[in-house]
Amino acid sequence: MAEATAGGWEDEVTAERWREEASTAIAERLGIQPGDLVTVARYLWIVEGEPIQVGTQYEPLALVQHTAIEEPVDGTRGNPGVIARFDSIGLHVDRVDEQMRARMPSPEEREILQLDAGTPVLHIVRTHWAGQTAVETADIAIRGDRMVVMTTHQVPLNPEGDSK
Repeated sequence: MAEATAGGWEDEVTAERWREEASTAIAERLGIQPGDLVTVARYLWIVEGEPIQVGTQYEPLALVQHTAIEEPVDGTRGNPGVIARFDSIGLHVDRVDEQMRARMPSPEEREILQLDAGTPVLHIVRTHWAGQTAVETADIAIRGDRMVVMTTHQVPLNPEGDSK
């Protein structure tokens, strides 16, 4: 959203929320049992009227139930992110793991993102950790034709003072 504001783009985020039983894969990522309840939030990012990213996040209901963050964030501007939300209930996120790979979209992603045949997505699997406890995991798909990955690497000087 900050990039859209800085770039002068019109953007919107929509959200759907529900609870479900954790699949085997989600349970493994969260360190819970398959079938344990999780809260689910699916966010769709739309820029200039075009869907560009869909993300589905899962949080163990056992961690958030009966807390101020039990309901997932609704996607409107100004809502705190995962780290601030869990800080508010005394669980400090100290690590975020992400795996990224390009792949072809699932049929559901292709429909949601309105992708033409042959357009890949960048798929991100992200997990937030508070110590040894996984507090949130997400699957994020970003249109490959709208994504740029930029990295910066500092090159340290060697003992002789140059960057060889």
